[in-house]
Order: sequence, then structure tokens, then C-alpha cells
Amino acid sequence: MKGEMTMVKMTYNEAMLIQRAQMAYYRQRIGRVGCKAIHKGTMCPEHLNPNELLDVVEINKIVPRGADFENLFCRFGPNDPTNYDLHNAIRRGLL
Repeated sequence: MKGEMTMVKMTYNEAMLIQRAQMAYYRQRIGRVGCKAIHKGTMCPEHLNPNELLDVVEINKIVPRGADFENLFCRFGPNDPTNYDLHNAIRRGLL
């Protein structure tokens, strides 16, 4: 219907599967420090049922994914030749 907003929902467990896949894919580029930063930002509140559907905005607060990995690339900056191509590919939407 017109004027209605559809909320995107997912479970904590689904978000963790995505995060694990991204961690495996980007691990060499973000290094140990980047992996630790992702793990440090990941939490599962005690009251949360990990299989309950939640608004993705809430999930994004407790399970870093996607843009959080991109921010780690930005920390290295385009002057780092080992990350320049990957950084630009992400900015252009190729990855």
C-alpha cells in the first residue's frame, strides 16, 4: 500500500552467518587487527533470542557487517598499495 514502509528483518544467527562469510573473504585484507575490531563490535544481548526476526537496523547495531568491513579498508587509506584496488572496487560498488 502507498505510504507503508516495509521493514527488512533478519535474525541474529542469519547476520552472524553473513559476518562469518565476509570475515573469511576479507581476512587477508583487514588483518588480525581488523578481525579483532569486528569481533569486539559483535555482541548478543542476554535477553535476545538469536532466532527471533528483528529489524535490520537493530541487528546492525550488534553484528558488524558490510559497511563495517569497508570502514576498515578506509582506515588503511588509498595510499596503501596493498589495499588501494580493493578500496576503490568497494567505493565503485564492484564488491
